[in-house]
Amino acid sequence: MPPKSKKPKWPHAKRTGIRMAAHPTGQWCKKIRGRLCYFGPWADPDGALARYRMAVEDLEAGRAVQTTPTGIITLVDVWNEYLEFRRPDLTDRQAREESNRDRPIGPTMYRRYVRAGEYVMAVLGRERRADNLGRP
Repeated sequence: MPPKSKKPKWPHAKRTGIRMAAHPTGQWCKKIRGRLCYFGPWADPDGALARYRMAVEDLEAGRAVQTTPTGIITLVDVWNEYLEFRRPDLTDRQAREESNRDRPIGPTMYRRYVRAGEYVMAVLGRERRADNLGRP
């Protein structure tokens, strides 16, 4: 049996004052607002620091952060974000009743949204850039 790999120490702690932990999944992570946020593999601590600096303001404010590896927002990213936005209407009956939306959705409508998204992505492509959807 091969020896277990040791977790590396965060190399930028003294220089920057930013501390991150080596998660067992092989990612650098930091707890922000009670949630573990991952910033990149152990092999790339400089990249993890750069991703942290780009995202820290949004994460501390509780806003979602674009975390695709390329930094390009794709059709599947937009659709997943929309489904996450609508999920509280689906899971919480009280939230549906108190929603400020004109017509909150139920489980059937949510499933229809999922199927519609699958169809659109099958036609246009999951990795199609969201910023050029209007172009041929």
